[in-house]
Parts: sequence; structure tokens; C-alpha cells
Amino acid sequence: RAMDGYTPVLIEEARRCWSILSAATEPVEVSNVIQTGLFRMMARLLYGMSVDDSQDIEDMSMLQKAFATQIEGIFNPSVFKEAKAASNVIMKWISEKVATKIAQYQADSSTDESACKTILDNAVLALVKQRKDERIDEDDKLAVICNLNVLLEASYHTTAQTITSMLYMLSQHPEELQKMREELHSLPATFSLEVSNRMIFTHGVMKET
Repeated sequence: RAMDGYTPVLIEEARRCWSILSAATEPVEVSNVIQTGLFRMMARLLYGMSVDDSQDIEDMSMLQKAFATQIEGIFNPSVFKEAKAASNVIMKWISEKVATKIAQYQADSSTDESACKTILDNAVLALVKQRKDERIDEDDKLAVICNLNVLLEASYHTTAQTITSMLYMLSQHPEELQKMREELHSLPATFSLEVSNRMIFTHGVMKET
């Protein structure tokens, strides 16, 4: 059920990235395009952010810059203060989202998992149901906030680097690129988990990158 809900977002952002790359008339930073696409995808899956909402678009841009600064601080001690400030911005933003969802689900105890459309919804609803009538303390909230932070930070940056490297390696090995194309063209146009499991060669290329 979760895969069915997330797949349309994955496909939409993948198509957006590919349209930008394929339409380029001059050199582009492939990794930047892919990073932005993956970040948008995860922001939508985690928090339900919309690409049609101006405030959400502004927030996504702000968060991506903050995450980039936070990640740079891991490897570059000279920007530690900036990275710490960026981390505080991110945690404050996520905290407000979590607090809003906790209040929503505590006010409506009849909500079940089938109504959840985002990972934030699933995480908060599970916490509210686990605590039931008990008070949700700050440690409970912090655990959810930190997990959401890690999911977004870890899911887009390293994945973008892997995809960028894979595209470069495929450009240097046209026979393998053609073999991957043939496999993908042989599969149904509608993506699903079952179709993904049939992408044997494609998965092999990804894992070897």
C-alpha cells in the first residue's frame, strides 16, 4: 500500500529530472539536478509538501540549502558554525510539523493508518496510538524529529552521488547502457514493485556503482 502511494511521486520527480537533463542545450551540473529532484521527492514523501504550493516550494528551497550547509559542516570544520545554525533551522521546521500532527491525531483518535499519506503521518500516528492516553513527552517528540531529519539527510545526498556516478559510468560503457535500455523497454510501462523486482540487470548496475 505504501509503495502504491509513493510510486507516483517517485515517477513524477524522476521524469522532471530527466526532462531537465535531456532538454539541456549546454553543460549542466548533473549531480545538482538529481540532488534537487531527490530532495523534492523526499520532502513530498516525508512531509506531503506540494510542488504547486508557493510556500512549500519556498520551504523546500530553504531546507535544501540548509541541509547542504549541514552536510558540508561534517567534512569542513571551517563552516561548523554555519552548519550548526542550519541544523537548528531544520530541526525547528520539523519540530513545528511534528507538533501540528500530534495535536491533529490526539484530537481525532479515530484516524487509522489507511488515512496516512506521508511518512510524517505514519510516524506521528504510531506514536500517538502507542502512548494512547499517556502524555507524549519531549523525548518522544525528539525521537520522531531526529528520525525524520536523518531520513531526509541520508536519502538524497548519497543517492544523488550514486546516480550521478552510475550515469557517468554508463556513458563510458555503451554496451551496458544498451543492455539496460533493452531491459527497461521490455518491462510494462506502469511501474510497480513487481516490475522493479524484474529489473535484474538495472539493479546489478546500481549495486556495482
